Amino acid sequence: MRKNESGFTYPLTLCMVIIFALFVTTRVEGLLMERKMLKETESILKQEYYMMDAVKKTEKTLQSIGPAQLNGTYQYSSGHLSYHSDAPVGKSVKITFSLQLDSGLAITGYGYYDTSAKKMVKWVEMN
Repeated sequence: MRKNESGFTYPLTLCMVIIFALFVTTRVEGLLMERKMLKETESILKQEYYMMDAVKKTEKTLQSIGPAQLNGTYQYSSGHLSYHSDAPVGKSVKITFSLQLDSGLAITGYGYYDTSAKKMVKWVEMN
């Protein structure tokens, strides 16, 4: 062996390992972000579906029985939604929807039902 070797192999191997580690770390971080976005999207779509389903069911109930005061709860696979209506003011009835998901997320929405048109005319969602 010569005494003047400059050690070319070790720094090259170290640089390759560092580059590989950075690449793997970047890919794992991207995968974790994708999974997080998937969970959030799933939660948002469940909220929207449950609220829309409850609005449609309540609208059908109001069409069949008239503008009476309603109170009730709809059970879903990932939570429950409770609703109650206020007394009719003029031609509109305000209905409050409260969604509670099993994940702990709570959403409140307000629907306005027009008694002359017999349909929901306005929808407001609050967080």
